[in-house]
Amino acid sequence: MVILYMNYIMVKALLKNINDILIFEGEYLNGKRNGKGKEYKRSYFYNSKPNLIFEGEHLNGKWWNGKGYDGNNNISFEIKDGKGFIKEYDLNGTLKFEGEYVNGERNGKGKRYYKEYNYEENSGYYVYEGEYLNGKKNGKGKEYYKFKDFSDKISLKYEGEYFNGKANGKGKIYKPFGLVYEGELLYEKKNGKGKENNKWGGLIYEGELEMEKEKNMMMMEN
Repeated sequence: MVILYMNYIMVKALLKNINDILIFEGEYLNGKRNGKGKEYKRSYFYNSKPNLIFEGEHLNGKWWNGKGYDGNNNISFEIKDGKGFIKEYDLNGTLKFEGEYVNGERNGKGKRYYKEYNYEENSGYYVYEGEYLNGKKNGKGKEYYKFKDFSDKISLKYEGEYFNGKANGKGKIYKPFGLVYEGELLYEKKNGKGKENNKWGGLIYEGELEMEKEKNMMMMEN
């Protein structure tokens, strides 16, 4: 029996980026995938053949024991007892995540690739590289554009601390011309002590910010 499976998380992804549908065939318990099963993905727009992405055992809706596939029926990873190093691919066979997997979730170091072309910077992919906790960015990490033309060239956008999937704590924000902010952030907004620079590297503000608004100005340059 084939069950079209879309829980709350998948519905959010579907609404945000109408790309694909997850199909699950296997055993359920208490409304979650538990036991043996297979997961497939297919395009939301086209009635294409579903691509196998995982085959094995699930525990409380999470991959637990089994093999993952790259969209072309090639084995890309194996996990045991909810642990391993996984590689996830999109429907075109393009790598979208690689990293450590513990307790059935992204935990540890990993890289998340977002297919996004930036014409100004001639880049190909937006990348997060850093630490995860319970499936979310957490700890130290950085975000950057990966250039298509030069394999070793990147354009750094942010580096610093994350909490619960957001930039939180101490960090640095960059533009293509260089560092523009260094200091504290709260839910991806400048908040707390920090310094702001202009595009020539000159200091334009140093002091306290409250949700990106200057509070106590220490220095200002034209």
